[in-house]
Amino acid sequence: MLQAIIIDKEPLFKEIIEKGCIDSQRFQLKKLFTTINEGLKYLHKSPVDLLFIDIEMAKGSGVDFRLLSELNTMVIFVSETKDLAVDAYNMNAIDFLLKPYSEDRLSVALNKAILNYNIKLNSNNAEEKPNMFLRADYGLRKFILSDILYIESLGDYINIYLQNQKRITTRLTMKMMLSKLNTNEFIRVHRKYIIPLNRIENVKSRIISIAGREIPIGNKYRKDAMRHLAN
Repeated sequence: MLQAIIIDKEPLFKEIIEKGCIDSQRFQLKKLFTTINEGLKYLHKSPVDLLFIDIEMAKGSGVDFRLLSELNTMVIFVSETKDLAVDAYNMNAIDFLLKPYSEDRLSVALNKAILNYNIKLNSNNAEEKPNMFLRADYGLRKFILSDILYIESLGDYINIYLQNQKRITTRLTMKMMLSKLNTNEFIRVHRKYIIPLNRIENVKSRIISIAGREIPIGNKYRKDAMRHLAN
């Protein structure tokens, strides 16, 4: 049974969500919170699988909701304004519910969450090359870690360049991305770049060559990079 909570300043739809969770036979609604701080305090102490949250509260709180990915919490945003749908998906939401939403529309959102959960579960259990799922192009994209050529920071986003494939652009910090990788195989060599050690073709002065791209070694990362390169 997957656990869910709600953070909504106007919890008029609690009964619909609670009934939807019961009908799905996969989710249990644990708590309802009417403030961001109370909800996140609970979430950090008792992580859940799914969070329903009013997107206006999220945007107005100053909270960086990308940190939720570190807790592996799926997010469904709700709103009375359809114009915020793009913002919701940019924040890696599983779905966006426009108030007032029906039981059928909620069922669709819950099924998306179940699908997302099963994909992650299967990827963790599959006997295949190490891989990863990241949200991109309004969906989940799977890729093999050994296909990564290098990773480039774009502020709030990153580009993941893959061998013979279209690059992946996703909303993620470099720190969060590095935490998902094996640090014996991937290292950060610059504030803008993470590289796989086995892809290095040449190192000259403070420049690393990978797949025809010259990647600089930043002063902050030089000592650690040289230590890995010397091994």
